[in-house]
Amino acid sequence: MTTTKTKLPLPPGNFGLPFVGETISFLTDNNFAEKREKQYGKIYKSHIFGTPTIFLAGAEANKFLFANENKYFTPTWPKSTRILLGPNSLAVQQGSVHQQRRRLLAQTFQPRALADYTPTMETMTASYLEKWVEMGTLTWYPAIHDYTL
Repeated sequence: MTTTKTKLPLPPGNFGLPFVGETISFLTDNNFAEKREKQYGKIYKSHIFGTPTIFLAGAEANKFLFANENKYFTPTWPKSTRILLGPNSLAVQQGSVHQQRRRLLAQTFQPRALADYTPTMETMTASYLEKWVEMGTLTWYPAIHDYTL
């Protein structure tokens, strides 16, 4: 059965080598997106991390993406990234589940909520600073890692 999706034209671009696609160029070329945008325009196709991918560039494209999420497309991550993030990560959720969880998490970062965290953060910071002063010498990475977590 042929669906509408298969009848739609793909934007210009290059899927690259079989299996690998353009992943190597994407990872090694700092100007990957800039070069392709210059060659193909603000919307182009590629194949990275084992997945056919459409790139969109510019403010107008971002506006379109955010205004039409779950209407014309569904944002996804490559399988390797989904595995790393885990099945319960907000980033890999889709549709109404993603929207509901995003709304819940957004409340955590409102100015009112952040202000409520400040006294606890100040107390913890003072405690760590006292501990570090008593230590005399400090190995930065493990200490800062422990503090931030």
